[in-house]
Amino acid sequence: MKIRKKTSINWRITKHSDQDRFEWIPIFTIQFSDNYTRTFGLTPNGDWVNEIIMSESRNYSITKNKNQYLNIITVLEKERDYIEDILTNGLEKNTNGEYSKEVFPFLDLIKFALSTDKGFWAEKALKWLRQEEFDEELCQITKDFVDKKLMNQATRHHLFKMMNRYERSITDNSR
Repeated sequence: MKIRKKTSINWRITKHSDQDRFEWIPIFTIQFSDNYTRTFGLTPNGDWVNEIIMSESRNYSITKNKNQYLNIITVLEKERDYIEDILTNGLEKNTNGEYSKEVFPFLDLIKFALSTDKGFWAEKALKWLRQEEFDEELCQITKDFVDKKLMNQATRHHLFKMMNRYERSITDNSR
């Protein structure tokens, strides 16, 4: 996907350790503490950039595919509605207006967290999970949590109910 910025916004040109330079526009910033913030932005190719500022240090990572979602997983620490709001505002402010919050890989990030972690990030991802996003892949991932009792009983019960609703909806739609 090619990203079109507003004409009044300039691409930031940043040096990166893996490559000489890259262009990006900031979309939203999350402040975790007084000396720790992360700014998430987009490259012209639609890859997500994460600028990490800790004390006096500044680092960058570019997320080009699902295997690199660890670069952006920290968004799970905040409420999803909050992230959707600041994402939408940032897109309106910095792009040409043709993008919606779906430009951010919400569901894929949830799947990544649940597939790679059974602790902290998985718990955060489960709080972001919405019934309407359930699909076959997510059903298989959450089945693992339920069957292996990887979460507390209340969480497993909640997941079990979501899986059943999804499976019923598939059955109802096939009639």
